[in-house]
Amino acid sequence: MGVLGVLEFANRQQKVDLPQVVSKLLQTNMKISPSLIESLLKKA
Repeated sequence: MGVLGVLEFANRQQKVDLPQVVSKLLQTNMKISPSLIESLLKKA
């Protein structure tokens, strides 16, 4: 399980606001596939 998997799990447990966290991640130098982000946010 990677970072996005952990964030998805935390979102299901209502520990984080996934769209907000993903937005902050995108402001870093972390490389994430746009299609993966879209898929993850659709689940949220």
